[in-house]
Amino acid sequence: MIKSHNFPDGSKLFHKKSTQEEFSSITLVIPAGNRYENSANAGISHLIEHLLYFSPQNNQPVEKYGELLHRYNIHIYAKTTYEYILITVSCIHRYIEQAIKVISLILSEINIDNAILERTKNIVRTEIRQRKDFPDIHIQDLFNERIWQNSSSGFKYPTIGTYQTVSKLSASQILSFRDRILRHPLYIAVVGNLDSGGVAEYINKNIATPRVSQLGSIEDRPLEEQDSEVISHKNFHSHVWVEKTLHLQLDYLLVGFPFYIEYSFENILKLRTLINYLQVLIHQQLTKKLGSVYNHFVHLHKLLDHTWIKVLLPINPILIDTTLKEFFSIISTIGTDEKLFLLARKKTLNDIVHLKNLPYSQLLAEAAFYGTELNEENISSDFIQKNIKQTELATIAREILVKERCNVLAMGADINLELISNNINLIK
Repeated sequence: MIKSHNFPDGSKLFHKKSTQEEFSSITLVIPAGNRYENSANAGISHLIEHLLYFSPQNNQPVEKYGELLHRYNIHIYAKTTYEYILITVSCIHRYIEQAIKVISLILSEINIDNAILERTKNIVRTEIRQRKDFPDIHIQDLFNERIWQNSSSGFKYPTIGTYQTVSKLSASQILSFRDRILRHPLYIAVVGNLDSGGVAEYINKNIATPRVSQLGSIEDRPLEEQDSEVISHKNFHSHVWVEKTLHLQLDYLLVGFPFYIEYSFENILKLRTLINYLQVLIHQQLTKKLGSVYNHFVHLHKLLDHTWIKVLLPINPILIDTTLKEFFSIISTIGTDEKLFLLARKKTLNDIVHLKNLPYSQLLAEAAFYGTELNEENISSDFIQKNIKQTELATIAREILVKERCNVLAMGADINLELISNNINLIK
């Protein structure tokens, strides 16, 4: 059974007691990423991830932190996405309290001296250079840059940042941004052999109470308003669907969809692009292809009916039996309250990441972040593995796109995306 607890600092805890696995884990989600960045500080969240991850080993309390990692065989994993920084700490069951202590140390105040900052920047700059060695990642970066070229938001840059933006970041900028993102309520998930009361008490003592001392309780302080550069779920599409980009999107999709599915706006973009592409075929009355395309639509709808809509999109159940036309309308108008939550991530068309290898606390924390209703079924890795047939979806998408690539590219600049978005009524 999954239990939740709210702390005075606004943070939320989700806990599942487990004695079935040898290891326990605690996952921390901090709202951050491109969504909170701009052209002047792109990549700052990812750099902070490295500093959160490494700095406690180089600053106070270095001895206690290093001792915890070594003595209790504690492992740390971290990543940055468009919308958050995630840190997972795993350990043997009986050391879960020590793992929570590591999280509290990661969140504690750090001093960034020039040597540490420059060393961390060098690590990130090396990662940035290496991205160009992976065509699917490089194409994705070029695609995002083109789509967001007229926006001041951080979406036009890779989450990792660019060589130029990372190099210019100062210690004062980093500390200021770090303080800003840590003002947001945190999402914490713990899976281990501890009762809920004990977990809540320990997190309150080591994480929530120190944050209240620093920030005040959630009732006593206004939540920080989003900057003007932040692109919300609601207005995302108005920025994305610019004219004369369909051919670029299709080039991107041939490599990028669905090489991996991430918890971000990106998956909406990929799915909508596929739908819009098929709408083009219908609008252009490509009669020879129309029958097979419609069949693909139906097949895709059935697949999504049983997986994405039921399990991953928190949409009213009455929409499960929607018609094909209504389905496209729903996807086209996904807004703030219907946040996309995908638990399956593909790395290649034939290599599915088995979620059973991910710490359970990570699935739990990310589900909580996206507002998904938490229950045993919808975050069960076994359930997801049985029901989300990503390979089947990938095959459908790639087959359609490869077969029709030449036709659509030939249309080129004649394609008007506004016209495409308005032709949903053509689908019967």
